[in-house]
Amino acid sequence: MLEGYKTTIHAEIEKITKNILGKAIEDNIQDGTIIYTDQWSLYLYYFMNNQKYKHNSVNHKYYLVHPLDGTHKQNIQSMWPSFKKFKRRK
Repeated sequence: MLEGYKTTIHAEIEKITKNILGKAIEDNIQDGTIIYTDQWSLYLYYFMNNQKYKHNSVNHKYYLVHPLDGTHKQNIQSMWPSFKKFKRRK
């Protein structure tokens, strides 16, 4: 494992379901990877029933930094410029 190494994956999906989300994650992310998300219900549902990945999330309504695992909003917010660049290339 490379400490501090971050890779982002961007995909445009017209209609997302729990099955489509799960397939996209499993096809593109190695087992054992730590995944950071907000607390969108599909993420929570998928990771609640999946032990292949470590999932850290933060509820923006209550915390800037999660008090137990240190996940913070900045990790998630910092991906937006990369996503916007991806969208412009399409």
